[in-house]
Amino acid sequence: GGLGAFGRGMMLMTLACVLLHVAAFLTRYGDDEQLTLATYLSLCRCKIQLNNLIIPLGMLLCNDPKHQSALDAVELLVSFGVIFYGGCVYVMNAVSDLEDDIREKPHRPLPKRIFTVDHAKSFAVLNFALGMISGAALNGMLALCFYSLFLLLNLAYSFALRGWSSPVVPCAFVGLTAPLRLCMGAAFAQGTLPMACYVLTYMVYLAMHLQRKLVMQRDATKQPTSAATVSLIVVYAMLSITAAWQLDWSDSRWRWFLALYFASSINYVVLGLTPQTRFIVAAQVQT
Repeated sequence: GGLGAFGRGMMLMTLACVLLHVAAFLTRYGDDEQLTLATYLSLCRCKIQLNNLIIPLGMLLCNDPKHQSALDAVELLVSFGVIFYGGCVYVMNAVSDLEDDIREKPHRPLPKRIFTVDHAKSFAVLNFALGMISGAALNGMLALCFYSLFLLLNLAYSFALRGWSSPVVPCAFVGLTAPLRLCMGAAFAQGTLPMACYVLTYMVYLAMHLQRKLVMQRDATKQPTSAATVSLIVVYAMLSITAAWQLDWSDSRWRWFLALYFASSINYVVLGLTPQTRFIVAAQVQT
C-alpha cells in the first residue's frame, strides 16, 4: 500500500517540483528559440504514452482488487508514465538511438541538435530522481522494485540488444514491458490476473514491435516472404485461440479484453505484416 498522509504529501511535493521543472525548461536557452515545451514533450515521446494505459487496465481487470481508485490510477500514470518512463527511460532511448534517428527520424529533437546529448542526460537523471521519489511516496518498495526492473530492461535493450541483425530477439525482449505494466497495475491494486492475460498482452506487443521494425526496414530483400508472413499469422492465430480459451468468457471483463486484443491483432499482425497493407501504418511509425 501507500504511505498514507506522508505519501500524499510527498506526492504533492513531487508534483510541485515537476511544475517548477517544466517552468524552468520553458525558458529559452541563449538565443535558441526552438527550445520550447513542445520539444521537451517530443523528447519524452508523448505520442506513445498510450502504452502506459495498460497499467490502469491491469488495475481494472485484476481479480479481487483490495486497493483500486481513479485517483490511484492517475497518480501512478503521472509518477511512472510521465515522469519516470517519459522523462527518463524514453530520453535514455533517444540518446542510445541517436545514430539510428539521424538516418531514419531526423525530425526528432536530438538529431536536429535542439538538445545536446549532455542536456538530455541531465534531463533524464532529474526525472529519474523525481520518478523514484514519487513512486516511493505512492507505493513504497513495491514501486521502487517495479521502476528498477523497467530501468534494467531498458538498459539491457538499449546497450546490449540494439546491435542484433535480426529484429526478433530485441523485439521479443522489449515486448516484456507490456505484461510487466499489466502486472504492475494488478500488484498496485493488490489483485491477481490469469496467466493467459499476460500471454495475450505479450503477443500483441511483440507483433506491434515487429511491425514497427518491418515498416522502418527499407531494404526489400530483408522483408519476410508471403509464405513466411502467412505462417506467422497462422501461428499467431493458433496461440491466440489457445490462450483466449483459458479465460472465462462468461465474465464481461474478459469479453471486452478479448475484443480489444483481437482488434489490436488485426492492426498489428494482418495489416502490419502483410506487404500490401503495411503502408497503412507506416506514417504512424515515422513519428
